[in-house]
Amino acid sequence: ALAEIVGLDQAMLARKPHQISGGQQQRVAIARALARKPKLMLLDEPFSALDTSLRSAMRHAVSQILGDAGITTILVTHDQAEALSFGHQLAVMGNGRLVQTGTPQDLYLRPQNRMVAEFLGEAIILPAEIDQGMARTALGLLSVEPGVADGTGSVMLRPEQLAIEPAADHASPSALGYDILGQVVAVDFAGALCTVTIELMPAAAVTGAVPPKRLTMRVSAFDLPEQGAVVRLSAKGKAHIFGRGA
Repeated sequence: ALAEIVGLDQAMLARKPHQISGGQQQRVAIARALARKPKLMLLDEPFSALDTSLRSAMRHAVSQILGDAGITTILVTHDQAEALSFGHQLAVMGNGRLVQTGTPQDLYLRPQNRMVAEFLGEAIILPAEIDQGMARTALGLLSVEPGVADGTGSVMLRPEQLAIEPAADHASPSALGYDILGQVVAVDFAGALCTVTIELMPAAAVTGAVPPKRLTMRVSAFDLPEQGAVVRLSAKGKAHIFGRGA
C-alpha cells in the first residue's frame, strides 16, 4: 500500500537498493519512514530528487497521509512553492533566527519586512503616501489593507497582482487621470505562467515618487504580449504596507 502511495511499481519491491534510481530510493525512504507510524516526522528536502510532476503528486500524497495519521511533521526546504503548499504553519529563518511565523497565506500576502517578502517570492516594493485607505505610489493609487494609519510607508505588490493590456492609444488618460505605460523588453515562456519584463515609461501627473525602471510580472501563456509591445499596467487586489497597522 505504501509503495502505491509513493508511486513505486510493485515490481520494484524485489529489487536491491543499487538496482533503483536515486528518485526511487528517495520514495522508498519516505515509505519506510511512514511504515513506522512515528509521532514526529523530520523531512529534509525529501522531494528534491523527483521529477516536477511526481514531486507535486508525492508532496500532496505525503501531506495527506501525515495529516490523516496525525503525525506532526517538520519539513526543511529551499523550495518556496513546496513550503507554501505543504505546511499548515510556515517559519522563515534569517541569520539563525526566526523572522516570522504564521500560515503560508499570511506570510506570503502580509510579510513583516522586505526580507520575508523577497524570500517567499518576487515582490514589487515602492515608497508610498497612505491617505484614507489608499496609497499614492509611482504606479498610481493603490487600495491598502483596512486599518492602515495615514502617513508614509513602503507598499508591496506581488507580480501576479499586476495586469497588462495593450495601449494602442497612448494619449487616452486612465480613470485616475494618467497612464502607467511600459514597453515589453523580454518574454520568458515557461508553460502555464510566463514571465514578462516591462520597462516603464515616464508618466505625466504622477506623484513625485520615481517608479522602478523595470518590472517583472507573471502572465498566462494565452495572454502573452509580443516583445516590443507598449502596454498599460493596472494593479489587482490590495497592497500590503510594511511596518504599519491599526
